[in-house]
Amino acid sequence: MLIINESGVLHTLLDANKKFALAAKGTTNHCPMALVALANMGASDQVLQEFFDYWWETFAIDVTAMTSTLSFQRHNYRLCIGQASCFSELQAYLTQRVLVEGIRAVLAEVLNEIPFAPASGAFHSLIRLAYGIRAEHKGEVAAGLAAMIVNNFPIRLSTLNSEFDGSMEGAFAQLSLVFGGRKFAGEMITSKMRAVMADKEFLLMCPTLPHCDDALAGMRVLAIHCYFRTQNFTALHMVTALQAFSDLAALIPEMWFSRMMGDLWVALCVAYVSIGAPALPPAQPVTLLMNSDVQGQGGLNMQDWEGLFALALRSKDDHVIKMTYSCFLEYQIVPNPLYLQSVRLIHGLVN
Repeated sequence: MLIINESGVLHTLLDANKKFALAAKGTTNHCPMALVALANMGASDQVLQEFFDYWWETFAIDVTAMTSTLSFQRHNYRLCIGQASCFSELQAYLTQRVLVEGIRAVLAEVLNEIPFAPASGAFHSLIRLAYGIRAEHKGEVAAGLAAMIVNNFPIRLSTLNSEFDGSMEGAFAQLSLVFGGRKFAGEMITSKMRAVMADKEFLLMCPTLPHCDDALAGMRVLAIHCYFRTQNFTALHMVTALQAFSDLAALIPEMWFSRMMGDLWVALCVAYVSIGAPALPPAQPVTLLMNSDVQGQGGLNMQDWEGLFALALRSKDDHVIKMTYSCFLEYQIVPNPLYLQSVRLIHGLVN
């Protein structure tokens, strides 16, 4: 069970975060996401304030440096796609809408008018939206929606391989046979993914979502397996984004779910290929892993999370913080020891 900081300091700092632009120095604004994760792992008011101050001094860009040239009006979200300068104006507008109409109504309106694009902002837009929902902070929900709009990065592939009739693991294995070790142009997650989307061979091979009882659970297994085997930065975002989608899924209309699963699957395939489609040994059943892998390395259990939280609370690395938090949440759903071992890896406790 999470040890939530309930002093109100979290919401105060999230309110103050409005003065930061969506972008940051060399990255995006991870501050609110890290604050939510820290608070939900039991951070004191002092720890939250220290992280906020660190981010402000080290990475933050003042929102006044990003001015909008677009006069925003209701229902023209598509005009804001790709317009980063609209973010603050859009966030303010959506905050007022959420205050009046509620999260669910505004969420449905926005996602009905723009493509659902889980990879937007290198998956950070989805994660920020989910963290805003989890924190029940209307301004951060609005910020996540605004980020989904201005960073919208839909992956619409018209030539999915509908003939593939195997498992998710089989689909990744097939992609690995062809693209294993291949390098794609670009330095950032999104640029590499765009390069994959431009690859004609990939367009012919990318499989449709395989049939399974629980598509989201299957994708989660692949993502944590990929991260555990590679410790790759993009794979880390695959894990945290899939966890974030769980919070969003509870609020979306049921009829959208299957379509969104298809979008998530294609984004996952593109991300996987963008890192060279590393070969993944067949995933063992969770029960077998729990009886062998983990117990053979010391037998971690729920009490160990307290020690991992303590390490995360001392960290200033937002990705380390979010990965610790996300893996814990995923572990509560399915106690796959790869979540525990992945957090130990990211904190340098194992080689």
